[in-house]
Amino acid sequence: MQNGGQGNTKKALKAELVLAVVGAVLTVIVIVLAILQISGTYKHAINICEPLMGVVMILQGIRSWKRNKVMSVISFAAALFIFAVAVTVLL
Repeated sequence: MQNGGQGNTKKALKAELVLAVVGAVLTVIVIVLAILQISGTYKHAINICEPLMGVVMILQGIRSWKRNKVMSVISFAAALFIFAVAVTVLL
């Protein structure tokens, strides 16, 4: 029975690692898109960058849920605000 608990822990650590890697990759993409937008190279990068920032905030909320629920709720609220702004800008 003890191995079952270790298997769950390994799965949880693997899921945490996957979320961390996806979050890091998306963060780098957001930074690159922001640089392209600021430099004027790609004028519509903000249309991609804003929703990606919302996804990054959701990932941060999921990752921190067990440690700090208040911070997670704030991350989810920020993601909702970002998505609302992105929809408003696109319309």
